[in-house]
Amino acid sequence: MIVLCILFCGIAASVTLAIAFVYLAWWQALIASGITALAGLIFVVLAVRWAIRVVARQAMRAFEVKSRVLRGARLEVHDIQPLPLALPGSPQRWYELEVSVIPDPQQQGPIPHWNSRDLVFVPADVPPPTTTLRKRRRVVPVPEIRPNRIRLCAPNSLDGQIAGPGRLRIVAGFPPNVREVSLRYFYEQFGRISLVPHASAEPSEPPLEPATPVAG
Repeated sequence: MIVLCILFCGIAASVTLAIAFVYLAWWQALIASGITALAGLIFVVLAVRWAIRVVARQAMRAFEVKSRVLRGARLEVHDIQPLPLALPGSPQRWYELEVSVIPDPQQQGPIPHWNSRDLVFVPADVPPPTTTLRKRRRVVPVPEIRPNRIRLCAPNSLDGQIAGPGRLRIVAGFPPNVREVSLRYFYEQFGRISLVPHASAEPSEPPLEPATPVAG
């Protein structure tokens, strides 16, 4: 689409330049050519902006469809245990959490399963994301906290994909100023977890494994 617009503008500018130099004085032909080139440039810029918005809207729509399976989901917290772990130079507080993610059957979308590897923590006071494209003068990054390790408490998934409720054991490090967190799955956000005060202990190295569910 963009290539066709550029090609069309180039042909139109060439034809206009040829006609202008035949029927107009040289200085009039230069003015007409400049106006044509400027109009073509504006047209190309508008076409590129339109194409970017279309692609962005389609991508947002795809993630919205994927995240719909956890719309209105419930989060049950079974256990929270502070861990005596620390990274050099990092003030993160580490916890092991055991939680159950329970989807709402009435909100099930076209994709019936969800992937535990796509879950992230966010501070509970951060508003849920929106799928509306808006002009923003300043973009504030969302402080997402990706789990360091996710382990399934029951072998009910394939490659991390779970259909229905899933019970997870999660290891994650949180900034010291974060007291409550929620789970986010693309555009859906649910649950509220209060982090217990961290016990003082000698730090050790955390398990630096990728956030990959393991059936166990």
